[in-house]
Amino acid sequence: MIALMRKDLRIYRAAFIAAAIAICLPILLAILQYLLGNFPMPRPMLVPQPGTGVTATADSLQGIFAFGIGLTVIAAAIFGGTAFSIERRDRSAEFLAMLPASRSTVALSKLLVSFAILLPWIINSGVMFVCQIFNFHSGIDDYGFGRSPQRIVGHFYEIFGLSGAVIAAAFGVAWLSGVLSRSPTIASCIGLFFVFVWLWGFVLPEAVMEFLLIATGITVGIIGTLAGVLISFKRVSP
Repeated sequence: MIALMRKDLRIYRAAFIAAAIAICLPILLAILQYLLGNFPMPRPMLVPQPGTGVTATADSLQGIFAFGIGLTVIAAAIFGGTAFSIERRDRSAEFLAMLPASRSTVALSKLLVSFAILLPWIINSGVMFVCQIFNFHSGIDDYGFGRSPQRIVGHFYEIFGLSGAVIAAAFGVAWLSGVLSRSPTIASCIGLFFVFVWLWGFVLPEAVMEFLLIATGITVGIIGTLAGVLISFKRVSP
């Protein structure tokens, strides 16, 4: 297993670079904004007011790290798209089939290495969530819970749930496409294209839309990943 994971680490080189960019670029942008003086430094306030001081800084950071979530979606598609396509392109899949390791072990190795995408997701979503906590005293929000604990739970559900669902869908579709394609670029683009069309097609009320987006995103991610694994069991070469 360790040898297989080392091999997958080399295959996922581009994906790891994309994941590192998704982590580092938002942080660098936030530091740059601070150095340029674009983050206001308010006098102490017991209750921050919307659009000033802490809340303005939190809103700015949310925008920066929302961009980081977008980069994480791209990285997830690259992780999924390169899992099998590179080995099919250089025909090393045939060599792997002759090794003592089972095909389930080979697929498990790829999935374990792909879990690296969780790091940029947690960091970017976590910063967005913390920024939302700083806005906790700004009044009634879309959930109508005001300053109650349910409001925090609602924002956690919205930020981590929606971003996680989109990342899962991009990864699952790209993973399945990578099993069927020799090109990691094409497989990754298919995953991103699916996410774009899928998000663009939702025109339902907000509460219903959020639930369906999370449910369908996670479902598509799981089905795409499992289907890709099963198809990889049945085929070795193009």
